[in-house]
Amino acid sequence: MTDQLSKSDSNAYKKTFGRDVGKLASGTLVAQIIGFLAYPVITRLFDPSVYGMFAVFLSLASIITIISCLRYEQAIFLPKDDHDGGALFHVCLFLVTLVSLLCIPIFLLLGDGLCELLGEPDLKFWILLVPLTVFIDGTYMALRFWNTRQRRFGTQATTQALQSVSGAGLKIGFGLLGKIGTGSLIVGQVIGNALGAIILAYQAIRLDGAVLKESLSFSRMKKQVIRYKKFPLIDTWSMLFHNLSWQLPVFLLAGFFSPGVAGLYALGHSVIQTPLSLIGGSIGQVFLQRASEAKRDGTVGLLIEDVVELMLLLSLVPLALLMVYGGDVFALVFGDEWFEAGVYVQILAIWAVIWFISSPIGNATSILEIQECRFNYTIANLITRFAALMIGGYFQSVYLAMTLFAFFGILTYGYLFHAIFSHSHASFKKVVYNARKTLAFVVGMMAALAVLFYVFSVHFYIVLAISVVIALGYYWILYRFNAKVRSYIPI
Repeated sequence: MTDQLSKSDSNAYKKTFGRDVGKLASGTLVAQIIGFLAYPVITRLFDPSVYGMFAVFLSLASIITIISCLRYEQAIFLPKDDHDGGALFHVCLFLVTLVSLLCIPIFLLLGDGLCELLGEPDLKFWILLVPLTVFIDGTYMALRFWNTRQRRFGTQATTQALQSVSGAGLKIGFGLLGKIGTGSLIVGQVIGNALGAIILAYQAIRLDGAVLKESLSFSRMKKQVIRYKKFPLIDTWSMLFHNLSWQLPVFLLAGFFSPGVAGLYALGHSVIQTPLSLIGGSIGQVFLQRASEAKRDGTVGLLIEDVVELMLLLSLVPLALLMVYGGDVFALVFGDEWFEAGVYVQILAIWAVIWFISSPIGNATSILEIQECRFNYTIANLITRFAALMIGGYFQSVYLAMTLFAFFGILTYGYLFHAIFSHSHASFKKVVYNARKTLAFVVGMMAALAVLFYVFSVHFYIVLAISVVIALGYYWILYRFNAKVRSYIPI
């Protein structure tokens, strides 16, 4: 086993990585544009309270969806034999169907009480769509990992773009009709996601029908279930608690304050999460496929260093700008009643950078087989987020809740980084050293813009124009003069 790649092999490796990332990024670019064009329209059609109820629905569906495959979807690309991978894919479809069916009587019996508990009585009817949403999103999740195994990143890019276009169009269309309120957002989301699942299913059947048919074997499925039992036994609980910690703010903010506050948080979180998760997800999907190969070659540490540095360079400038004047940006783009959402983003900006950096490499715990570390991180994250929101709710201060949320989040992500870097023999000091000039530039830029805006009271539009020019210049210089960025993201 070699500890280092040769220069030629390393360059070739990065180029193929970059091409795969580029395929996914092409779709994410369209998705981002559509999403950001849609948000200002959606926020003028729906007030924060309506958006808050939509966020509660999505949170409920998300918590169930993420564990609907018992995490076997993460193992689909691990077996060398496609038939074994196909067997795991069938296991996922069976589990998703079973979980969705079990959800139907649960929400029929307990849905009304749950809505009352969350302070969302208007959701009583729409909450019955949660089982359908779980089935659609869970199936899409399994299909996405199967396509990742087959390296069909172009198909996934197309799917992401179509999901964004159809979902945004339907939400706006239903909103303009003005008939069903929160249901406009829910139905648009469900139909858009269903379209993505149908596209990936069609591709899988058309290209892999024979393999998938042959892999539909009880004995083979049983063998793979036992082989990768660590995923449901450890990863499922880890991901359940992880996702629950992500959804806690929506539930607790709605309960302690109002659906409107939950809606403000949900929009702020979506605006920073949507582009970051799309970019991070694109890189992360390719990273997962490459990391399994890199582990066998003894080079997974080098891959992690490169990806973390890449994510750091990409994220710092836009999130720094939001940190300086996020409230004013949100009021300009989404309307005055959404100003507070931007303030929440200002508070969460540093945490968002760290979350973005970790998003591609978080699943490296599966590749490194250190699921226990991820489980420990997840438990700590859940407890500290719950404590932060409870303290903020007790003192009736949203700002205190957001500040503690960000602070504890930075600490828990620090633990996860330490575990991944230690077990992969990667060097975080090396990453920081390589990015030192960028870090210095961003700190200086933030200070200068803050002085212009808050001390000298330069008009917001002027400061914003300066910021846009700086950001565009930064990314041009980054791509033009940083060979590592060009190798991973070819244009």
